[in-house]
Amino acid sequence: MTDTTIIVLSAISSGIALSGLVISWRASPDEREKRILFLIFCLFLTMCSVPISLEFDRSTYPYHMALLLPVLLSLSPALYFYVLVKTSFKTAIKFQRLNLVLPFIGGAVMFGYYALPFTDRNEMFVRGDLPPGVLPLILAISTFLLLGAWVITSMCYLVLIIRKLKLYRTTLKQNLSNVDTIELRWVEWLMALLMVLWIASAISLVSENLTESAFFAPDILYVLLSGTLLFLIAFASVPSLEVFRNQSSLNTEIDRIHELDPKKKYSKSSLDKNRSEEIATEIEELMRERKVYLEVDLSLSKLAGHLNMPSNFVSQSLNEVLNATFYDYVGRWRIEAAKDHLKFGELSITDIYLEVGFNSRSTFYKIFKTQTGLTPKQYRGKYKLSNHTE
Repeated sequence: MTDTTIIVLSAISSGIALSGLVISWRASPDEREKRILFLIFCLFLTMCSVPISLEFDRSTYPYHMALLLPVLLSLSPALYFYVLVKTSFKTAIKFQRLNLVLPFIGGAVMFGYYALPFTDRNEMFVRGDLPPGVLPLILAISTFLLLGAWVITSMCYLVLIIRKLKLYRTTLKQNLSNVDTIELRWVEWLMALLMVLWIASAISLVSENLTESAFFAPDILYVLLSGTLLFLIAFASVPSLEVFRNQSSLNTEIDRIHELDPKKKYSKSSLDKNRSEEIATEIEELMRERKVYLEVDLSLSKLAGHLNMPSNFVSQSLNEVLNATFYDYVGRWRIEAAKDHLKFGELSITDIYLEVGFNSRSTFYKIFKTQTGLTPKQYRGKYKLSNHTE
């Protein structure tokens, strides 16, 4: 590994971050997504370009290093807010000021470094020594404590993001029959990449201070950083919920589900058990006779419209009487229809999953195997083999 290698990798990752800035600003139709994604790429760009400032303008390097502290402390809240925006059906999102406490403290420490004389600042960041005086000592201790807080809060934000995604997917499956393009599975992969990057960086930082060299070479860290940025560019600017945000009936139902614990969401419902069972029977008849499950864009609100009753009554009947989310219930009917095609028809598997209402081959295969224990191809082969032997 040479210094040139690090500079080249720093330049590459900085270029990727700059590309992300341009792509996110032009691609996302949601102004909130655009602004927060722009901020995230700015934060990454600041981290990526440290070796460049060290190599080409050493006078700015101490300022750049001091800036890294609020940047690190801002990244996790920024990613969390991005997930909030990405998973919200509302136009207004509450982002509590508590999330800004650590970034502001980091900013205050940064200005403390800026207030140091040039020689002291240079000694701390370039030479790695602690100059005499109270302020440098306070700043060094504060930085150490804030880096520890960064590790802890990053884990907390990860948990919050995973919980938010879980609730989001539960909400989708209570309301939509096809959720493949808006499940945001890629966010979990992004979190995994960031965790690997953060852990590798933390181990390298500790080992560098305790031994003569870092456990992970800097070039490996920059390769990980470049890969994370490329992944973010590939997925983050893709619009997800725009098509649903204008559906007021869907918004009302989603707000209700988000506000209440799933086990308690029907505790105040005026729907009694007998009426709930009657609605469940009507749903079954509608599916059997009119085959509305074949509609690709079928949603809970549309099903409720077919039945001429409130969406929350239909949802409650599905959950309490038929023991299924809307997504799983419709999926069962679609799989049963697919079985008939596989047994008696000559359509290709692609034509079959589109015919019965699915819009994703992978989802069709996943649900089919969950319900039958076989892939569609295996199911068709087994049925035709049994007919042949008879």
